[in-house]
Amino acid sequence: MKKGEKMKKRISVLLLMATLLVLSFGMTVYASGNTTDVLWAYKCNTSGMYTLYRNKMDNSWVYCNPRSGTSTKAKAYGSNNTNGSGTACSTEKTIPVGVKGFIKNSIHPTYSYGRLRLRPVSSSNTQNWGMWSVDSVWESGGVEY
Repeated sequence: MKKGEKMKKRISVLLLMATLLVLSFGMTVYASGNTTDVLWAYKCNTSGMYTLYRNKMDNSWVYCNPRSGTSTKAKAYGSNNTNGSGTACSTEKTIPVGVKGFIKNSIHPTYSYGRLRLRPVSSSNTQNWGMWSVDSVWESGGVEY
């Protein structure tokens, strides 16, 4: 390999590394909480479900987005450990399918962990599923609850 080609290759690698560093820094600053969306699912002919506890890192609203089935009733709970049912930290909200719901809650700073209790609106034999996050970053088209 010629000297000029080696230099071009090194510059290209350095530019790529700098770009990745800038992009990762930008994402870290923008999404500082525990904002990863996690799947939930339950059958409507059951009493619903609790999501697993997740570390609540900020005062943001809990995100719940039912994507299939029927409307879902959602209520936020807080706890200082990952055992037990926890303490109710919001009122129960009914969120229609397709709506990006942001649930006001009092989990942080009193509690370290948060989760949702999800219940069906109807008792049909439908499978409900969607996404949730204990911390949130506002999304266009979201609805505050």
